[in-house]
This record gives sequence, structure tokens and C-alpha cells, in this order.
Amino acid sequence: MCRTKLFSALNLSPGCFINRFLTSKCYLSVGRRLSSFHQGNVLIHDTYLTHKNQCFIKRRLLQNTSLLLLDHKTGKLLPNLPIVNIKRFVSHQQTTDQNRKRILTYATYFSCAIGAVLLTVVGAKEYKKLTRRARGIEKIAEPLLGRRKYLYKYRGYIYDEYIVDHVDKIHHFQIREDDVWVLSYPKAGTTWMEEIVYLIMNDLDIVKARSKIIEERIPFFEYAYPGFKAVTAMESPRIIKSHLPMSFLPKQIKDKKPKIVYVARNAKDTVVSFYHFFKMLKLINYSGNLNDFVDGFLDDKIIYSPWSKHVLEAWKIKDEENILFIKYEDMKKDISSVIQQLSLFLNRPLTDQQIKLIVECTKFDAMKNNPASNYSWMKGWGIKDDKEFLRKGIIGDWKNELTTDQIESIDKMVDTKLGNSSLVFEDK
Repeated sequence: MCRTKLFSALNLSPGCFINRFLTSKCYLSVGRRLSSFHQGNVLIHDTYLTHKNQCFIKRRLLQNTSLLLLDHKTGKLLPNLPIVNIKRFVSHQQTTDQNRKRILTYATYFSCAIGAVLLTVVGAKEYKKLTRRARGIEKIAEPLLGRRKYLYKYRGYIYDEYIVDHVDKIHHFQIREDDVWVLSYPKAGTTWMEEIVYLIMNDLDIVKARSKIIEERIPFFEYAYPGFKAVTAMESPRIIKSHLPMSFLPKQIKDKKPKIVYVARNAKDTVVSFYHFFKMLKLINYSGNLNDFVDGFLDDKIIYSPWSKHVLEAWKIKDEENILFIKYEDMKKDISSVIQQLSLFLNRPLTDQQIKLIVECTKFDAMKNNPASNYSWMKGWGIKDDKEFLRKGIIGDWKNELTTDQIESIDKMVDTKLGNSSLVFEDK
């Protein structure tokens, strides 16, 4: 039988058959075996053993003819297969072909699914970029932040990615008239003020204050945990912490007028405390030194900066009936008077004995040893093991940290930015 007749009997064109073997390492061997068909041997690629091939073998091959098979994976000849066993072999090959088709189908679906996911992710990223650009959000590279090496500028302030991605939720958050907001630029005595406000608003319930960590009692508004839904679900009256400036608070605050307590601290102690806060955080992994941080503070490249604009926005509206502006330095000087002022502002007047109790419960050492307020639950994953969230809590620690040039630069910034206002800080 000539080669053409063999192809015809197989119901295959010579071109198709040859093309199937072009990539095979045994192509020459294939040619030799086909040419010697008249000697009683036929070489067929094992992938051709379909039902049609089986019919051909039954009709065309002589009983004394053996079928030589070429393994399409290894390129090696399989042992001679007598005609009497060809049906069983073909049946096995049909099952194998079906499995291959099934695997190929699943692989195709899986590839399509992966492609769809990738397109969705890429599309979401591009949508974020377009949305940010439309809102005037500027992306700023900050290599010293390690893995989170980008910050974003929005309406003159510096924020992280989570905040700029939730601008709408911040603007349209539902405010209640009986809310109490504790606001500040970071590291201005916020945690201290939170604990005082909580005790005043909860009738000095010390047991209740120590039964839950401060993050659950007073959620961080613009932080991923516990999130906007958790804050919305809180029972009234809510106490909410935030480092957002006055100009970026939810829009309803202007109409609902909840109570707002703003805490401000002198710039030199603020920058030193903020630097040590950055260095203790595992999530940020800040690689810069104090000099780098001071430069970023002065250049308004640190999150929630500029400090001067932040404190001035609150200072300018301090006389509104729902605003109480308190300096950290006044808290250190006479905390009893500040607590009395707070209680009247919150419409929760206190006796002298009650004030003394709050003073004792909120002393620096008491809070540092209180697991409900010292952020010890963040050790290991959020805060480095050898660091403490509550570090010193004093005025004038900047004298031990800042250089003469840094002190002069910060003083110059404060004089320039706050010079036209009546806001003055005691930093010694």
C-alpha cells in the first residue's frame, strides 16, 4: 500500500498528517516506517487512534500485520500491538482523549476567569486614578515610607491612600447632634483627651472604661478599623476620634453642630513625638532619621500636614458654641481646670471629687499601665515589640532631640505661619 492510500484509508490528508508530525523529533523515523508498510508494519501517532482509525484498522490491515505506535509525548515507539488487542487499546485512547479535552476545557475556562479578574483589577486601578485626578488629588512619592511609599495631597493637606479612596464616605457621613468629636493633629495628646471625655460622658464608669480597648469605645473615624459602618452602628451618644482638619470633616457638621473638642500642641514637641510614633509602627516601616522627618514636617510632606494650617483652622472657629479649643500645655499645667471646663462644655457638670477621680485615672503612668488605653494589643503586628505607644507625655522633650538648626527652622515656620494670629504655644 502506498503512503497516499494509507492517508486515504485513515480519512486524513497527507498534508494534515505530515503537519502533525513536523514538530516531532521522530519525523524521519515516521517516514521510514510508512515507506516500509508493505513489509507488514504501520507506524501511526497514538493521537490518531480515534473511532475512525479503529474502523480503518479492522477493514484494511491483514491479520499478520502489527501496528507500531509512536508516543506523541516521548517520541518513542511503543511495543508492537497485535490486531486482536487494537479495540481495547483504541477504547483506552478514546477515554484519554476525552480527559485531555476536558482538562483543556477547564484550563480554558480558568484562563478566562484569571483574565477577567486581571482586567477587573486593572480597570479598578485605572478608575481610581481617574477619580483621584478628577478630584484634584495629587500623588506624592515618599521613599522613606517603605512599602507604603506614596502619600496624596487633597485640598492642601497630606493623606494616606485609604483616606483619599474614601473621600465621598467622609463628606457624606451621617452626623448626629449628640456626637462628641475629639480632633487634633497627630501626637497632640489625643489619647489622653479621649479617655477624659469618655469618663465624663459615661458618668465616671471606670469598670466600663477598662472593659474595652479605647479603639472600640472611641473609634478612629478615618481608619480602616473599625470602619465607617461600625461608627454608624454605634449607639448614641458617640465619641469619635479624628485627625482630619476642620475643612475636611463631614458636611453635616455645619448644620448638626455636634460637640467638637480640638487639642493642639506646640510644633517642636509634636514633630519629635510624631517621629517616634512613625519609627515604632511596623505597618509603615519608616526608614528616615529625625532630620529627614523634620524636613518633611517643614515641607508639609508628612501625613495630615501642614501642622500650622491644621491648628489655625480650629483656632479661627474656637468661639463657636460647639467648639472647644484646648492646648496640650494647658492640660499639663492644670488638668483639673481643663476637666472642669470640659464637663461644662459637654453639659455634664462634675463635683470636685469626681474631677479628682478622673485626674487619677488619666495620669500618664496610670494610662501607660492600663491595657485598655496603652495600645498594647497592637504589639507584634502594628507596633514594634520594643516600643511603647505612650512614650513620655511631657513638655520640652524637643530639647533632648532637636539640633540648633532644626529648632531655628521650626521656630521660623511657626512665626511665619502663626504670626498674624493670636495663637501662641508655650513649649518650655
